[in-house]
Amino acid sequence: MTYIYPANGATAAPRVQARFSIEPIEVISAVSLAHRQRIEPWERGRMAAAWVDGRALVIPTVELASNVFGVSYPLITKERCPASLSLKLLAYGWEASTRAERERFIRENLLSVWTAIERVTA
Repeated sequence: MTYIYPANGATAAPRVQARFSIEPIEVISAVSLAHRQRIEPWERGRMAAAWVDGRALVIPTVELASNVFGVSYPLITKERCPASLSLKLLAYGWEASTRAERERFIRENLLSVWTAIERVTA
């Protein structure tokens, strides 16, 4: 922030009254979009604009990645890590990490952690 000082030579920064509004981020599941019967064009446009503006998070699917990157479904599944291997790597990394590293991971990946908890407890 740039301060504009008065002409009388005062050096103290002026009091600034800040107002912040935090908009909640909309979570859009590609799976739920695929299962909805009909989404109006204006609603799709609103969701797309929110995604582009960073106001929405789209939880991807292989089909969505296929469409976005223009590659085939088999190519994506071939390049993905097998679930069993990724779980073993995750468990090893989790056990080898310190408490501070675990807390940092949870802070930085809160949405995925909650999604995983919901899957396990559902």
